[in-house]
Amino acid sequence: MKIVRAIALLVAVSGVALGAGAVIGKAILVHAGEEKVRSIVDGLDVRDQSIDTVAIRATRQVHRWYTQDSLVDDPPLLFRLRPYLTHDLVPAMFRLPQGLIDTLYAEGECDSAARTLGYILETTGIRSRQLNIVNRFVGGHSVVLARFPDGREVMLDPHFGVVPQLDGELLSPEKAREASMVANAHGDLWHELPPTSDDWFYRQFEHAVFAAQDTGLDIAVPVKLLEGKPLALGRRDGDSGDVRRDGESHDMTPYWHYLGHKYDRGWTRVLKFAQDTRVEIGLTEPVDAGLITTDARPRIDGDTLTWVVAAGESLAFVDGLAKRDWTRLRSWQDIDYILFEPAP
Repeated sequence: MKIVRAIALLVAVSGVALGAGAVIGKAILVHAGEEKVRSIVDGLDVRDQSIDTVAIRATRQVHRWYTQDSLVDDPPLLFRLRPYLTHDLVPAMFRLPQGLIDTLYAEGECDSAARTLGYILETTGIRSRQLNIVNRFVGGHSVVLARFPDGREVMLDPHFGVVPQLDGELLSPEKAREASMVANAHGDLWHELPPTSDDWFYRQFEHAVFAAQDTGLDIAVPVKLLEGKPLALGRRDGDSGDVRRDGESHDMTPYWHYLGHKYDRGWTRVLKFAQDTRVEIGLTEPVDAGLITTDARPRIDGDTLTWVVAAGESLAFVDGLAKRDWTRLRSWQDIDYILFEPAP
């Protein structure tokens, strides 16, 4: 019994030490982030400026920041741990604020830029959320949905350096989509923030769907088997990149290259079928059943999943149902190829 008590005491002491270390580490990181944001905000010269001007200047600065820093092939461990260190399941005393790690490193792509801008805006009194946009004709993107103190919600894009604005007023994504439906509205609607901004993503914004991170977004695309011929996304080559490219080229979005959850647990990706179809998905490794999130169970054979879907029916992939793999620090598997063919 003495040995058991000694082990229990050692475990307790170790746990307290680890907990204290985590709290101290958080305090150091938060202080570093606050210092960096303070220097950024001071450089914006936002005193006595309108809230719209503050938001635009901050967006421009983050855009410049991310375009000046090139991505690295092997980002720091802290950056790779970000989804877990900022997760709601982590106790508040240990959990890092969203955007802190992104601000410290300025690494990543559009979602990182959005979190960085959101973290900076919070210090100026502007609340914000990450807004995820999907357009099956263009692809996907993440921006900032900012809520001003006067109640307005506006859209800010620090990655491409673009804001929607009409008659001097920043617009919400809903108003921007509505304005995009007007012929020849593009040039007057999307305002670029020089010098490296680019508005190409918004050229068909009238077809976009969007939602704040983790709030639920249905991404439905039709599967078209022209003249009854099979349709393939990617090929068996051990690489999911060609699945992304083929999905985008067939106007199905690039987001069919993974099984499970990779971008947003609020997403439900839906394939809609006009004819009886056999669906075959090959993975780059044996299937992990905990990452199968479809509303219909497939037949599993090693690294391959198969469904047969009737005409007029759909196959939904509910990303939020994917298990959390804390050992691999990811909740998805790469898809090697997808084959759609007429059902026998």
